[in-house]
Amino acid sequence: MLPYPAIVSLLSSSRLSVFSPATAVLAAVLGLAAAPASRAQQLQGGVRAGGNISSGVGADARNSSLLLGYHGGLTGRLAFTQRWSVHPEALYTLKGDRTLAYGPSVQARLGYLEMLLLPRFTLDEAFVEAGPYAAVLLHHHYHDAALQLPGITPFRRVDYGLALGIGYQDPGGLSLSWRYVAGVNNLYRPVDFSGVIEQVRMRNGTLQFTFGYLLPWTLGSVK
Repeated sequence: MLPYPAIVSLLSSSRLSVFSPATAVLAAVLGLAAAPASRAQQLQGGVRAGGNISSGVGADARNSSLLLGYHGGLTGRLAFTQRWSVHPEALYTLKGDRTLAYGPSVQARLGYLEMLLLPRFTLDEAFVEAGPYAAVLLHHHYHDAALQLPGITPFRRVDYGLALGIGYQDPGGLSLSWRYVAGVNNLYRPVDFSGVIEQVRMRNGTLQFTFGYLLPWTLGSVK
């Protein structure tokens, strides 16, 4: 396993692309969001915000301590029946960890534009939801400013994974939920070290507590 300074120093000359098949996943999430919209019986928009508890997880994640973050953005409801609906979301979300020493660990706050597509089953105002997400890294800030190198990032630009949650939806539009957002893509970019590809096996893991509000205006109706 390469130490952190070696990983950073190789990034500017690595022949490996910043992007990966995750770019295709991002396009797929956007495409899947458009498909149910054309078949939904009722459309509704809203907002969502809440807190994050995140860290690096995976085989190589060591000493990755929990970071308190937040998320917020837009949400929607594409309802097919009273019980079945799909909820697309576009959120700004802050992940990472608060570790100061390389373990390997994240050592940084990571700001993403995250898009989720969550099918939801509702029964007596309680619901369970699960679905894919894809995210684009907007910025990263190290806890140790000496590690911040202009124009160079060791982190992948695109992240993707799955979200699973439970919650309560009030008929008046308010909701609250817990969800776990699990990355399946490694956080760090692979590097070519003298012909040997080195990959730190560490992903995003985030527990979210989130509040939502669906606006009272709707298009269509459900039975």
